[in-house]
Amino acid sequence: MPTTDRYVALQQRQRVIEMLLQKIEMLRERLTRKEDLLHDYENDLGKLRQAEILLREKDFLLQDLETDKRSKDDEALFLRNTLKETEDHLNQEKRLNSSIKHGRNIDQPQSNELIRRSGTSTTLQNRYSTDPTTKVRTIKRDMNQKICRKDYEIKTLKQELHEALDTLSEQSNKVKLLELQSKVKRTKILF
Repeated sequence: MPTTDRYVALQQRQRVIEMLLQKIEMLRERLTRKEDLLHDYENDLGKLRQAEILLREKDFLLQDLETDKRSKDDEALFLRNTLKETEDHLNQEKRLNSSIKHGRNIDQPQSNELIRRSGTSTTLQNRYSTDPTTKVRTIKRDMNQKICRKDYEIKTLKQELHEALDTLSEQSNKVKLLELQSKVKRTKILF
């Protein structure tokens, strides 16, 4: 082979080698970019999984708090109803006591009801003498003791109701905060 042909063949081979090297370099750069994208994707996927786990935990906590809130609502409702019933009962006893204090005659059904609530009629009859003033004094004393007990019960029930309402308010605030955090996390996950 003549030297010129050999020289031309070497130049062509050199050009082909350079073109191949350029293509290899381009392919290597593409591969590097794709590996970087894949790595970023895997990182984002890991963060998404962690966010989903956290979201599930928050949802469970939120459900627990909602259940707790419902039970506190039920308890508060029960306490309110009990307080109302106790106040009604106390008001009725106060009216009866007021009637006794003012010397008004209590009709027989009311006095029987008063005796029934105070205890059995036989024990009351044994305790009270036949003297009407002594009877009235003893009834007044018993009524005052009952009123004091009822006042204490009402005070205690009110205190329990206030505590339950405070706890309910705290639980409600926690639920609202968790709902807000849950919404924020969901919007972050979507974007």
